[in-house]
Amino acid sequence: MSDKKQNFVSASELSRRAGVTKQTVSRKIKNKILLPVASTESGRLLFDLESSLKILEEQKPFNDDQSNQQLLLNRGGRPKQSDDLTDDLQHSQNGNDAVVRFNNARAAKAEYQAALAKLEVEQRYGTVVSVESVRQQGSELGSVVVNALTNLPDRLSDELATLDDSRKIHKLLTTELNLIIIDIRQKLGILDSE
Repeated sequence: MSDKKQNFVSASELSRRAGVTKQTVSRKIKNKILLPVASTESGRLLFDLESSLKILEEQKPFNDDQSNQQLLLNRGGRPKQSDDLTDDLQHSQNGNDAVVRFNNARAAKAEYQAALAKLEVEQRYGTVVSVESVRQQGSELGSVVVNALTNLPDRLSDELATLDDSRKIHKLLTTELNLIIIDIRQKLGILDSE
């Protein structure tokens, strides 16, 4: 368990490791894109480093002009001047719809991958369960309830036939129903732990 704990980081450490601002991380937390997996005794939220970095990477916006300028600067080149950017924008608007569609598709794909990563994290920490699991547990619970209620007349008919006091009948029925409820709760506990 200590290995897992070492992968937990605070929001500020996550922003440092991901190379994004603290405000970006805060926005992702507020929008429930990043979900904390634990907290310290002082209440500081902790995040799973690996899955959070994956989510942040997939959530990065696509800005090809900015990326291209960064590449130029990293290689010692000259960044584009604002006139160059204006010309590029006009050229793009004049007929380069394919680039716009491509970037929109990339952004949609990144959003989809981020949603999948978020779902994976939620499944890992038990905040999301599969529909099939819910159906199976519902079916098992239904069987328990039906069996308990179906057997009730068989268990009580002989004893009820001997009673003529309504209070005793009421007490007997109440006791049996409470036993059924306790049994169902115990079986539900077993279902929850699976």
